[in-house]
Amino acid sequence: MKKVLCLIDGLGSGGAQRQLVGLADLLNRKGYDVLFVWYHKTDFYKKFLDDNGVKYEQIHATNIFQKFWRISRVISHFKPDAIISYIDGPNMATCLLKALGLKSTIIVSERAVLQKINAHQKRKFFLYRWADYIVSNAQEQTDLINRNFPSLRNKTVTIRNFVDATVFIPSDVTKDTNDIQMLVVGRLAPQKNIIRFMQAIKNVQNSGIPLYVKWVGGQSHGKREFVEEMMSKYKEMSFGDTFKFIPPTNDILTEYQACDVFCLPSLFEGFPNVVCEAMSCGKPILCSDVNDNAVIVHDKENGFLFDPKSVDDMAEKIEGFCNQSIEERLKMGKRSREIAIDSLSGESFVNKYINLIEK
Repeated sequence: MKKVLCLIDGLGSGGAQRQLVGLADLLNRKGYDVLFVWYHKTDFYKKFLDDNGVKYEQIHATNIFQKFWRISRVISHFKPDAIISYIDGPNMATCLLKALGLKSTIIVSERAVLQKINAHQKRKFFLYRWADYIVSNAQEQTDLINRNFPSLRNKTVTIRNFVDATVFIPSDVTKDTNDIQMLVVGRLAPQKNIIRFMQAIKNVQNSGIPLYVKWVGGQSHGKREFVEEMMSKYKEMSFGDTFKFIPPTNDILTEYQACDVFCLPSLFEGFPNVVCEAMSCGKPILCSDVNDNAVIVHDKENGFLFDPKSVDDMAEKIEGFCNQSIEERLKMGKRSREIAIDSLSGESFVNKYINLIEK
């Protein structure tokens, strides 16, 4: 039985965390001996690991040197055949350990599309020369790596996110009101384009459309000033009960099932987990026409794509969706479910990783 160690910085409620705990579970079910390791003081998905019988270890450290030392100790004790790491810190740590003589197969993963090549990125991609494989969850990121770091071309592959279509299922409740319930799931961070989105929603509501928005997500680390600015704008717009921010929940399925449409207005993404999950729940999608979104959101087929930097375009596409009949919206949602089942299966996802592990 081969041993696989899955490493990430924290176990918060983000999409990267959801994908890696899901991968650990899938590998565990395939018969691999899996150990899941993280080092920040977050444990949102710890219950998922418990419920699915995945072994884990949370490292306690107060500085970068302790983290590196304790990661190396866990690896030395577990002796994994392969290490799969997500997020920059763990990726760089595993590559450095490989440079120092670690024999495990190292699979690092890029979870967002590169926005700029700064000193940090250069250091990271320099260390990637010691990775055996670099997995990107978006083809655009793979292409960017190949263009900017051609020496890594032969080890870079694309494995898009998966969704468990047996868990994320459509609701069997029939809608009986004309109000339109929109759901957004995402961190409270500049990347998520919240201020422009709020303005677009206000414009749509001012046109008389009964649109209600619920945004589920926690504050990103180090983004307090942005959140303060965002909440100031929110108060100025006087949404009342038509737009609510709520904290992350372990019962996100209920939120997906209760909404009429899912929206993600981000300025950039990798391959958004939340869009995949909402599609699997049979929801139409309104989202930014950025990165790989158009791979699964087919304009006017299972949703609408918009320019995230244009409040007017965003409002126009949202209003266009709202002005459709209930039958047309349900048809879009049904198509979303079909695309999710055809393109985003967990079996295909885990087998692609197994192919790298076994090589």
